[in-house]
Amino acid sequence: LKHVFSGLQQTNGDLIAEYNKRANNHQQLLAQLKEVNMMIQKAAKLRLGTPKTRVVAACRQAIKKNNIHELFQIIRTGQDTSGN
Repeated sequence: LKHVFSGLQQTNGDLIAEYNKRANNHQQLLAQLKEVNMMIQKAAKLRLGTPKTRVVAACRQAIKKNNIHELFQIIRTGQDTSGN
């Protein structure tokens, strides 16, 4: 019986450790997403009207496509690689 409980305690410890890793990763992801969103908002604030809306939409599209180079290009110039 002691063997079963020690095995259960080990499994429980493993589960808690994995949960803590996932929770930590989630918190880091949220912090990074907030930082990216702040960069996009700063880039958008440099423009007014339609260009501001286009920058935000193009950045969101680049993020969806997982295209970091295009995201930086949009933030830097206000246009994606195709010139839109």
